[in-house]
Amino acid sequence: MNDDNNTKTKAIKIMFLICGILLVATLYTAYYRYDKIKHAIKTTGKIIGFREEVSEKRENNRTTKTTFYYPKYQFKNESGSIVTVQSNVGTGNSPSYELDEEIKVMYDPNDNQDAQIDSFFNLWLFTIILGGLTLCFTFITFVIKKSSYNF
Repeated sequence: MNDDNNTKTKAIKIMFLICGILLVATLYTAYYRYDKIKHAIKTTGKIIGFREEVSEKRENNRTTKTTFYYPKYQFKNESGSIVTVQSNVGTGNSPSYELDEEIKVMYDPNDNQDAQIDSFFNLWLFTIILGGLTLCFTFITFVIKKSSYNF
C-alpha cells in the first residue's frame, strides 16, 4: 500500500513539474509576442498570391484531402523598398484573404522578412493554445491529486 502511495506522489510531482514547464513556456511566448508587437513597425500591404499545400488524411478506408492556403504578400518598408513575404500561417479549405486584398502588416525594423499579418489569429493563436493546454493539464493534475487523497 505504501509503494502505491509513493508511486502516486511521484506521478503527481512529475505532473506539477510539467504544469510548471507549460506555464513558463506560455508566459515566455506571451511576453515574446508582446515584445515583438511593441517594437514592430505597422503598415499596410497587399495579398499577391497563395502557396497551396494538399494534406491527405486516411480514416476508415477513406482518404480526405484538405488544401491549405498560405498567403504571400507585399508591403513597403520605412525606406520605401517593396518587401515580399510568404506567410507560414495558413488556413484549410479556403483562403482567408482575397487576391489584391489590403491587409495590416507588422514587421521588425531590423529584419523586414520577419513580418506578419497583423491579425489576432496570426499573432496570438499559438499562445492561446499553449495556455489552454496548460490550464487543462493543471486541472487534470489537481483532480488526480484530490482523488488520490480519497483512497
